[in-house]
Amino acid sequence: MNDLKNIVFTDEVKIKELQREFEEQNVKISKKIYSSVSEERLRVIKIAKKAKIKAPIENVFQEMVSLSAQNMHPNLKKEDLKESVFYRSSGKSNKIPFQVSKLKANEVLEIRWYANEQQFIKTISFYSNKNNTKTTIRYQDITTGMVSILGYFEKRIRSVYVKRQVIAFNISLLKTKLNLDLIKDNKKLKIERKIENMMKYSKDIY
Repeated sequence: MNDLKNIVFTDEVKIKELQREFEEQNVKISKKIYSSVSEERLRVIKIAKKAKIKAPIENVFQEMVSLSAQNMHPNLKKEDLKESVFYRSSGKSNKIPFQVSKLKANEVLEIRWYANEQQFIKTISFYSNKNNTKTTIRYQDITTGMVSILGYFEKRIRSVYVKRQVIAFNISLLKTKLNLDLIKDNKKLKIERKIENMMKYSKDIY
């Protein structure tokens, strides 16, 4: 069993404090800042991706949520995630508190957190076809800041962020297919190398 005492917030006083902080941040960031509609839009970075995997929704949901949990903290498992609960991310993510704001089996996982005057909301939604032989995955990443993106440096940061999130989503799809044994044996090594190259490319982007 994982030792979650340093990952899951259980102290009621701290939980109430985080609830208050998250709500205050949400109100602050959601408030209109610019009179210009175009500048208001530039405060938001929105990524939307869609993919299909030929497997039952229950299997795809389990794998995708497991990967999401591990991405936030390597010691987290799918079973550890509960709706409305607060967690602490790993050291590589600066141990930032995050909340599972939505979690419904075989339907949706949503995670949100705040950092550097920005609100981050990641949502993965799942849909099956009539016979439950194919699962559609909709990924949405919405980041809202306090200022619009104007300068070259800020635009560069925005571009790098978008690229890394898209790469992370594509990697999760490939890992899910591998874990569900949907990749032919003679192609598994190639896919594993592809994942390694994608991870390296994402790390080296600047």
